[in-house]
Amino acid sequence: MKLPNGFGSVVLRTDGNRRRPWSVKVTINGRQKSIGDTATEIEGLALLAEYHKNPSLFAPTLITFSEVFELMRAERFPKLAKTTQVNYLSAYKHCNRLYNKKFAELKIGDLQAVIRDTRESGALYAMQKKVRQILHHCYTYAVKYEIISPTADISQYIDIDQHKVKYPKTPFNTRQINRVKNLGDKWAMTVLMMIYAGVRTSELLSILKKRCEATTAIFYRPREQNSGWTQPCCTYIQKDAAILRILDATARQTPHHQRRRQPAHLPSVPGAV
Repeated sequence: MKLPNGFGSVVLRTDGNRRRPWSVKVTINGRQKSIGDTATEIEGLALLAEYHKNPSLFAPTLITFSEVFELMRAERFPKLAKTTQVNYLSAYKHCNRLYNKKFAELKIGDLQAVIRDTRESGALYAMQKKVRQILHHCYTYAVKYEIISPTADISQYIDIDQHKVKYPKTPFNTRQINRVKNLGDKWAMTVLMMIYAGVRTSELLSILKKRCEATTAIFYRPREQNSGWTQPCCTYIQKDAAILRILDATARQTPHHQRRRQPAHLPSVPGAV
């Protein structure tokens, strides 16, 4: 069957025993290029018709930045936590000057202009870093799917502002910790649990009753991305839903922010339930 001029061709390859002997070819930038192989001529014609509906899917030089991002998003986002997905989408909005540009034609100046736009919008180091991560992931997937060559990955040359600590943090010293211990109420003990276990407030609040061992006075905290539960991380002391006190042994235990590879848990409290 004769096809229209410039439409492309479906050619039978006779060299060797092939499962997909029909090669589908089109002309891109003045050169004939194969866009796929099929088992039958009919399938080849269908692929050729699909190409003419959306040529950019088969021509890497025509794929835009936004299309590469959607490719990365479809494959990578399901593996990420919801908060990370939201942060990446926020960072992607700062890349609006690249949306319709051909990915293979982007220069380091284009990427650096995105960082400049991010800075001028008032975003600091944290958002600039996320924007750089988005660009890096896009280039990783562009290389993976042969949209660009590995040597064309210029994301490693992106410069962002230096990180500046807005609110410097210092660890609690022994005197401060002892002052909290001397208060003796349940809220003070809750603070001590967080200090010695190194858990965030949200992690402490997410602990389930079934994850607390009353006999050994141990509680388990959830891992990130809901991937299970960690090993015992601290003594959990509770009676009638009110935390009473931390062991005397706790005073000899180095707080989480000051220790390196300390025992995973503490002894239980006599009389704790």
